[in-house]
Amino acid sequence: HLNLVEGKALSPLHKVSSLTDADGIFRPSFGKLLLVSCAPVLRGRFLRQIRTEFRHQIRRCKPYFEDPTFCQQIRLDSHVHFHMIPVVFDAMIQAAKLEDLHPSYIRIPKEPVFLYLKHLPCLEHVRPVNSLKVLILNLLALRARLRYGSTPLGAAPALFSGVMLSGYMSKKNVRAILPDFLALCKKKNQGLEMLFHPGAVCSEAELSQVTSADDKTFFTDAGRSEEAEALIALKK
Repeated sequence: HLNLVEGKALSPLHKVSSLTDADGIFRPSFGKLLLVSCAPVLRGRFLRQIRTEFRHQIRRCKPYFEDPTFCQQIRLDSHVHFHMIPVVFDAMIQAAKLEDLHPSYIRIPKEPVFLYLKHLPCLEHVRPVNSLKVLILNLLALRARLRYGSTPLGAAPALFSGVMLSGYMSKKNVRAILPDFLALCKKKNQGLEMLFHPGAVCSEAELSQVTSADDKTFFTDAGRSEEAEALIALKK
């Protein structure tokens, strides 16, 4: 779960100065890195710094990779899908190669919008901003597939669900869309990743360590318990 959003960088500050403030706290926005991806004069510097930071994050996790079972199930993604930004995706692929990482899965959050439209009358808390996020991520997913193919680094492809209903993967919503997603998985002979956020943070001491205001709001939202209940219901 690579991160350019929350907390402090692991790299020496002088090596990631474009990504952090003076205290080493991550500050880049999604929009800024998207613009950087299109600006050759800036792209190279940001790519090098992101690659450096991702290598440090991968190395911090490497002690866990000694377990052969764990090593075969390494999955790459990122906090709030920053890895889908072109300059970030390229840096991630380069860092993974340099660290000899062989992920079994890389999250490519491309969602079949037609399945949500089919069940729209049954869905709750569908927010227009999520539709925009899906549109942007679907376009970025197309770029990633065109650049690296359907199996980047040999990782198996899979269908994805979670951004259109981000924050509200409730029992009602999941039960409405799941059968059609599973049918599409069978048709494409692919797995399915459904993204839930069941983890709430209630302790003031723990919240004080969170550097992102958006994360603080998300961690304390009632939707966290609703998504936890949805997962429990699915298990039953």
